[in-house]
Amino acid sequence: MRRAFGRGVAGAVSAVALLAMAGEAGAQERFNPRVGLATTGPYYRFSTALRVNPIGLFVDFRGGWRQRLFNDPGRSVLLRNTYVALAGTVVTSPAFVRPGIALEVQPLAILNLQAVWEPVVQWFGTFGNVQSFNDVTSNYSDAVLSRNRNVPGAVQTARGWQFTAQATLQARIGQTLALRDTFRAVYQKYDPATLTSGRTGLFYDPFYDVIAPTDGWTLVNDVDVIAQLTDLGTNLGLRFSSVMPQLGSFANDSTTTTTHRLGPIVTYTFRERRHGAVNAPTLYALAQWWLQHPFRTGGDNEGAVSRALPMIIVGFSMRGDW
Repeated sequence: MRRAFGRGVAGAVSAVALLAMAGEAGAQERFNPRVGLATTGPYYRFSTALRVNPIGLFVDFRGGWRQRLFNDPGRSVLLRNTYVALAGTVVTSPAFVRPGIALEVQPLAILNLQAVWEPVVQWFGTFGNVQSFNDVTSNYSDAVLSRNRNVPGAVQTARGWQFTAQATLQARIGQTLALRDTFRAVYQKYDPATLTSGRTGLFYDPFYDVIAPTDGWTLVNDVDVIAQLTDLGTNLGLRFSSVMPQLGSFANDSTTTTTHRLGPIVTYTFRERRHGAVNAPTLYALAQWWLQHPFRTGGDNEGAVSRALPMIIVGFSMRGDW
C-alpha cells in the first residue's frame, strides 16, 4: 500500500500548471508515475497556445537550473520529488513581451511555490491593445474594443513591470484521479506616461480579459480535477477559473470585473520518457463557458457575446532536462 501511495504522489507532482493567459493556456504534463524524479541540472519548459473568445496567441518559455532536494529513497514519499529551480522566462504574443526571472521551490510533493519578476512588460500597441478606461462601468466588449482602434489615441503602447506569486496544491487520488488548485497574485504597475493618455488608473488587460488597475493586484485561481483515461497519454479534466482584479478606490458596489469560467480540458502526450532533451510533446484543448463576465454572458450590454460561446484554447507543450 505504501508503494502504491508513493507512485500516486510521484505521478501527481509530474503535472505542471497550465500557462497562458493563463493562466490561461500552457503546458499540461501527464500524471504519469513512470516519469521519475526531478533532475539536478539544466531544464526547460515550452508551450504555445491559441485562444478565442477572446482572441489571443501566446508563447511561454522557461529555462534554467534545477537542484533536486532530499535525494534519499528512504524518506517519506512527500519529500521524494522536491527541488528548487532558478530560471529565465519569457512570455510573448504579437501584442506584448514579458521577459523575467523565476524562482521555483517544491518543498513537498503536494506543494509548489513560485515567484516571477518581470522587470519589463512592453505592449506594442498592436491588435487594439492596450486601451485605458475612466471607470469600471466602461464597456470593454470585443465590439467596442475593435471600434476604438479607429479612435485617435485610444490604442496605446505601454511599459511597466509585473510580479507574480504562485502556489499550487496537488494530490493524487487512487491510480486515475488528480486534484490541483493553483492560485496566483499578480501585481502590475505601468508608467502613466506610456499608458493612460489622460485617463487614470484602469486598463483592459487582454491577457486576463478584465478591466484591471494600472497599479495594483489581480488574483487568479484555477481548480482542476483530472483523470488519466488510458496508459497511452490521454487525460480528461474539468477546470474552474476565476479572475479577480483588486480595484481599490475604483470599486463600484453595483459593478464587478471579476470573471468565472468552467469547462473541460483534454490533453494527449505522444511520448514520455524519464528524462530527455525533447520530452513529453503534448497537445491540449480547453473549452470553458463563461459563468460571470459583463460582456460574454449575453444580455443587453452593447457588444455582449452569447453565453453559449465558450473560451477555447488549443496548444502544444513540451519540456526537457539533462
